[in-house]
Amino acid sequence: MADMSQWMILLRTVGSLALVIVLIMALSWVAKKYLRPENWAGSGLKAIKIIQTYPIEPKKKLMIVEIDQKRLLLGIADSSISTLCELDPAMISATENSLEEKRYGL
Repeated sequence: MADMSQWMILLRTVGSLALVIVLIMALSWVAKKYLRPENWAGSGLKAIKIIQTYPIEPKKKLMIVEIDQKRLLLGIADSSISTLCELDPAMISATENSLEEKRYGL
């Protein structure tokens, strides 16, 4: 009889531990899916749009962003972000068209 109650205690303990692990995994999934930093600001940051990212080195990249209908080329490093230049919309559309022509052989 004592053996049976010890097994039941062990079974209940293992079951409780498994339930806690499943709950932690479920909360982690919910946090990754719905609690992203870009969703925190609400509509305030909707004016900033990432157009393209070009990795240069593991911790350095170039990024084209659009803010208030202006496209900026940013240099992003480990501890700094620099505005390199403002891109001309006419130049961007011409470049995109020529890249599409090269890509698809038009």
